[in-house]
Amino acid sequence: MSVYTSVNHTQIASLLSTYSLGELVSYRGISGGVENSNYFIRLKKPNGSVQEYVLTLFEHLRADELPFYVALTSHLHQQHCPVPCPIANQQGIQIQELAGKPTLIVPKAKGKHCEHTTAAHCAEMGERLAQLHLAAKDFQPQPANPRALPWLQQSAKALQTALDKPCALLLNNALIKLEQFYSTKPALPRGVIHADLFRDNVLFEGERVSALIDFYTACQDDWLYDVAITVNDWCSNNDGRLDPVRTEAFLSHYNKHRPYTKEEKNCWAAMLLMAGCRFWVSRLLDWHRPDNKNRSATDAHPVTVKDPVEFQAIVTDRLAYDSPLTH
Repeated sequence: MSVYTSVNHTQIASLLSTYSLGELVSYRGISGGVENSNYFIRLKKPNGSVQEYVLTLFEHLRADELPFYVALTSHLHQQHCPVPCPIANQQGIQIQELAGKPTLIVPKAKGKHCEHTTAAHCAEMGERLAQLHLAAKDFQPQPANPRALPWLQQSAKALQTALDKPCALLLNNALIKLEQFYSTKPALPRGVIHADLFRDNVLFEGERVSALIDFYTACQDDWLYDVAITVNDWCSNNDGRLDPVRTEAFLSHYNKHRPYTKEEKNCWAAMLLMAGCRFWVSRLLDWHRPDNKNRSATDAHPVTVKDPVEFQAIVTDRLAYDSPLTH
């Protein structure tokens, strides 16, 4: 989460006047992500109690694109997944506008982000991801993934002049392998996926997940791809290699609730590579944006641009990885 659009106390208070949540006490920008502007807002109720919420201003999504995400999170919440869903105002409207941007207010979930993952954390995540996939199995609509292989190919072309030779060669070799894979890929179980269930989008209380958040890249794709995205973040060591203990904990506990098919087992290595490339390339695009060096230094609120080096190491490892799933 980050802040690209600044808003003041008066603007937020004016928006809140259409809700029945209480009086604005304070607000602060949230650092950490790269897509939207986010604030923690503290509100005092008539009885004097104070509660916190998350105010999100969408920098890229249009207002007419948000109903899918509102409906999805509401559906998952109703299915007993630990997913906060947007709050409606006094007129029953959830999608608002603030500073010219589509806006949502969501209760702030309890818990903390997990900086150092253990096998217990990964086992819990495997179960929660399987639960999420099954809970959204029949949810409609299911929009296509906008960052699938065609996006990866187009982005690689856009990065050609920005990358040094080792990075360009690595990306080219990864694309060759992925293009070969997708040309013969079998049909795999699919449905709605989170598509970004990194550690900063999960809250824990102890070793139990208290909230899954930030569903604004959710889409339809292979469930195995979502598993690969999540494993790459939760189970990788600093050198990019998968930690065998954490990986086994994650994969085995997912498998208990949603068993892998034979086809999925054989596609595992390629999915890990695809998941690694998707986030390496998105970080490269952000890193090499012309305005990158000029952002955040003069802004009143923090903006996060994530270093692509972490995922370069992951892609390097996954390019040579050839182990199928054994569950």
